[in-house]
Amino acid sequence: MYLVFGSSLGQKQSFFFVFVRRNKIPELPSGLFRKHRQLKEIDLQRNDIAVLHRAVFRGASAAKVLHLERNHLERLEENVFAGLVNLTELYLARNLLTLIDPKAFRALKQLQTLDLKANKLRDTFIYSFICLFIRSFINSFVYLLTCS
Repeated sequence: MYLVFGSSLGQKQSFFFVFVRRNKIPELPSGLFRKHRQLKEIDLQRNDIAVLHRAVFRGASAAKVLHLERNHLERLEENVFAGLVNLTELYLARNLLTLIDPKAFRALKQLQTLDLKANKLRDTFIYSFICLFIRSFINSFVYLLTCS
């Protein structure tokens, strides 16, 4: 397990886990994870992250778990999670989310757990969640067919 502090994340090193909690990080620069293709879990809980740029997670294709609880996120833009093609768990609880773009979760084809509790969602497009539900249903159905 690796513990990553400050600027060491941008350097060429191989990390499997990133735990950067309570560091008052206001935002993550685009391409931050592009050199870290072996990451399995990213934990950025309890920072001050208010914005997620579209390309921030590009390159983190092996990541299975992403913790963004207790930040200051207000909205999720289209394709914000692009690059996280193997993500199975996404934790966004206790942010300030009011708006989620219908295409915010488009890249998350393996997602099984989505935690949005204790946000301020009111202008969220139901389409965002319908797509996730349908994808999950189809994956389950295909699994049943192959196991029968």
